[in-house]
Amino acid sequence: MMEHENNDPSPPVRNRRGTKSTLYVVYFVAFMDLFAVSMLTPLMRKQNLDLGSSYTTAGIIGSVYGATQLFSSPLVGDWSDRLGRTYVMSLTTFLTAIGYFILAASQWLPLVFLARAICGCFKHTQTLTKAYLADLDHHTEHEDNGRGGDLGNAPQRDRPTLGESFGPFMAISTSGFVIGPIVGGHVAELDSGFQIVCLTVVVIFLFNAVIIRHLPTINRPIHTTESGSPSPRAAITFRETVVDNYDIFLLQLLVSLSILIVRTNYVQHVHDNFGISIKWAGYLTSYQALLGVLGSSCVSSRIMNYSFCKHTPTLVLYTTILLSASVVGIAYTSNLTIYILSLTVLNFMTPFSRIANLRQLLERSESPAHHGALMGTGQSVGSLCRLSSSFLSGLAQDYAQHGPEMISVACTAAALGQILFMNRSSR
Repeated sequence: MMEHENNDPSPPVRNRRGTKSTLYVVYFVAFMDLFAVSMLTPLMRKQNLDLGSSYTTAGIIGSVYGATQLFSSPLVGDWSDRLGRTYVMSLTTFLTAIGYFILAASQWLPLVFLARAICGCFKHTQTLTKAYLADLDHHTEHEDNGRGGDLGNAPQRDRPTLGESFGPFMAISTSGFVIGPIVGGHVAELDSGFQIVCLTVVVIFLFNAVIIRHLPTINRPIHTTESGSPSPRAAITFRETVVDNYDIFLLQLLVSLSILIVRTNYVQHVHDNFGISIKWAGYLTSYQALLGVLGSSCVSSRIMNYSFCKHTPTLVLYTTILLSASVVGIAYTSNLTIYILSLTVLNFMTPFSRIANLRQLLERSESPAHHGALMGTGQSVGSLCRLSSSFLSGLAQDYAQHGPEMISVACTAAALGQILFMNRSSR
């Protein structure tokens, strides 16, 4: 039997107009979240060094955020499945604001370490908003079925895509990363600039916490036994999430690691191979960010209405092939034009790859009751890639000049092999 979650005091979503307004609020929250974080992130290393840390200590403090996210993402995601999406989002956003307030007051390195650990444990706004959007998409589809529409009987190729909500979400939230560092850099030049930036981030997170608390509740089905108690599937664990979806997470790991190794080694690569200065490398970085925004915008356009985009396995295969070709071009070309063209394809296609991987997860999910656990585990895979990409890139370059590029190409080749294996297993 089924029962519905309604732990939050917020009003439920009632119609499509309300759903559209809710989407705009979620987009705003995601934008402000990344805008606030990107204001502060480029300033952290210098601040740690100013407080007297060594380069090694600064590196450790810089890694603690990703390390804590690696373990906390699935837990917070599962917590939101059980207690309610908006309640957990609001509470974790508030606790993150406390972490940034401690950081603003920190003049002692252990306190900075503690603040970063707190932020890493609770800063999961992007993960939880994605889970909320997945719930909202499922809710809208359920409403269509309830009206007697033929959506429920339509083949997979004719179903609406997630791009309608996730495309704008990725484009708008990524824009925060484009604007935030510029604003943070200007504010940091003022007296006590770092503290002003930190306090600005605190205000933004508190504001977000209030907005999130007033988001509508989405009734999500929870599986129960005949006696009314939660079924074992309702208490899904991290291990079960990984075991049930290991092939998709492995594919995500290979593709993400390939892209991140390219980006980690990007500045050194263009300097050594093309003689590009740091200034022009910065322009290329901004160009790549804008391509990511453009690609995310196209995810929500009519492009996703083509048949190969509606069929998830085909979309996964095509995007991975294009990403693989671009990585090979980046790794082995000696022509700057081909290199920039390959970078263009890589950054433009990355949002399509992400939405395809997300669709695979949600299509396999038995119930929206587990969206939080799925998103949290996916975030942990991303955190693992971010933690390991710099290490693998440096280790490979110690052995060969093009070592990082070779690892990146190997990862994309393994990803294509994994896709072929998944497609064969599904037949």
